[in-house]
Amino acid sequence: MAGRDGMQALTEHLIRRFLRHYRRPLVPTGAVVLVFAGDNFNRMKAAAELRRASPRHYILSGRPHEVAQLRDLALGYGIPASSLVAETRATNTITNARNCVRMLRGWRGPVILVTDDWHMPRAAWLCAWYGRDPLRWCATGTASETHIRREARTWWENGVTVFMAWLRGGGI
Repeated sequence: MAGRDGMQALTEHLIRRFLRHYRRPLVPTGAVVLVFAGDNFNRMKAAAELRRASPRHYILSGRPHEVAQLRDLALGYGIPASSLVAETRATNTITNARNCVRMLRGWRGPVILVTDDWHMPRAAWLCAWYGRDPLRWCATGTASETHIRREARTWWENGVTVFMAWLRGGGI
């Protein structure tokens, strides 16, 4: 029973920590905006809200067909094609974060991550793991407890995957 109580306490602690990711930050001018594919309509709509801050670029990350859909949505929201950058080799959140952070090498300005509220903790943690801790801009309202609990489990699974790769001395 002690193990279960400890896991419950840890889960509750993580839920409290995750909730801090759902506040929208003040938006700096000239940032690079990362949009991870998934719920493309809501995520791109939220990214388009950042237009008034004049982002330098929008990096759209996902599979080729997902990025094409994000691009079409972005153009529909009036985001200029010249500010859209495609990253089409990602197949999951881990590769979204890794590939985007690699593309940002040398960039010293602010970075804003746009994704869903339930996805934000894991996506932001992975970006930070790869060396870039972004500002967070959630695409949807408040997360339900079910989403947070499911995401906490996935977050830990990704953490274990990254940690095991690090122990083996290789990248992921």
